[in-house]
Amino acid sequence: MIPSLSQLPSWDQLCELVIRPKRNTYDPEDLGATEFKLGGKLFKRTDLTIKNKRNQTLVCSHWHPSRVKEPLPCVIYCHGNCGNRLTALQTVSLLLPHDITVFSFDFAGCGLSEGDTISLGYYEAQDLGTVVDYLRKSANVSLIGLWGRSMGSVACLLYAATDPSMACMILDSPFANLTQLMRELVGRTASYIPSFVAGMAISAMRRTIKTRAAFDVDDVNPEKSAKTCFVPLLIAHGTQDELIELKHSEQLLKVYAGDDKKLTKIEGQGHNDRRPEFFSTAVVIFILNKLNVWQQFEKTKGKDSKDKAPLFESIPGADMDYEAAEEDISREVKKDRKEKSKEKDKVKEKKDKDKDKDKDKDKDKDKEDKDKDKDKDKDKEVKLTKDDEGSLKVPKGVAYQAFQPIAFSEADLAIGVGGYEDDDDLQRAYAASLQVPSPEDQFARDLALALAMSAGPSAASPSS
Repeated sequence: MIPSLSQLPSWDQLCELVIRPKRNTYDPEDLGATEFKLGGKLFKRTDLTIKNKRNQTLVCSHWHPSRVKEPLPCVIYCHGNCGNRLTALQTVSLLLPHDITVFSFDFAGCGLSEGDTISLGYYEAQDLGTVVDYLRKSANVSLIGLWGRSMGSVACLLYAATDPSMACMILDSPFANLTQLMRELVGRTASYIPSFVAGMAISAMRRTIKTRAAFDVDDVNPEKSAKTCFVPLLIAHGTQDELIELKHSEQLLKVYAGDDKKLTKIEGQGHNDRRPEFFSTAVVIFILNKLNVWQQFEKTKGKDSKDKAPLFESIPGADMDYEAAEEDISREVKKDRKEKSKEKDKVKEKKDKDKDKDKDKDKDKDKEDKDKDKDKDKDKEVKLTKDDEGSLKVPKGVAYQAFQPIAFSEADLAIGVGGYEDDDDLQRAYAASLQVPSPEDQFARDLALALAMSAGPSAASPSS
């Protein structure tokens, strides 16, 4: 259906969909306590601000052990276009127990950071570079990994292509090319617009955005960056993502320059769905392997490691072959899904059987009720006889409804023979008598006619 002109967004609104979506602010207290325990160990959150290259203040948080005696690996989490650093909380509980610190921040133009617009990856990649520089100067961080979602994943890829020292990178729901994505969104939401018209509109929007937000839409091209990037890569994408389709991640995987790359397709999930537990586990193992946590454990486990690496000893399965861990998880997930599917089938089968049993019980009950009703009617049955002259004898006080068969229950009888209020009632009774459901039983029809005649001679032969 083509909307009216009044329903169409203005040109400014169209541009703001790209550079100024809804800004989600929050109370810093929503980040939780600054000191907390996790798995019996004490951690803290350090809040700070840093300036990006455009002199805008970025609000940041760094989650780490309360006592840090040596540099630890760190994962920087980058949120989506309508997100903020609160979305990093899900990664904190996953990584901190393994002595991997987590750093997150609000991109410029998002959350509590300064800035009026976003760029869907272009300036966000620069903000990420500012954060990396800060962490390297802090002397508390060793290797650095990147984890981004949607716009944040694009920022990670654009930056990693310029900094091969990143230890690993997780991209959740990235797009391959911003111009391509814009064309697809127009095609899906406004199919009535011809493609050449949409192309002209996007070109005009590109010029407006360049003027207002100082970046070129065509420069937000992760696919181009992927061709020169070698950082170990794990991509995740929901198969039911209707905002950024799965094919974008497939495009990136195909052209990615590095050999260490993998795409995990999450069945049945959309763009903003919460990721399942198995995916979180796979990501953690990927990060542990790429950030050399296992190698560090091997170095310290034969010595007195309590002071040097207090958390490494608590890592489960440190002697496993973690190169094959993701494949093991995939097999276990498939096995678990198969077992759950079988269990669901069993439950459904049991429910169906129970329903059938209930139906049978209802049928038996209905049959019993009918039998009881028949017995009651039999007890109340009116016996019809003939007198010596062969005429029908109707017991005194017995009435009649013409649609009844031979046996008449008391409940179905009227007040008595000849008890019709008027000729209309009699006419109806006679007409009904001609529709007795058992035509082979002439006795019932005879009775109907006899009762009609007893009520009045005029009714015995109704006019046709």
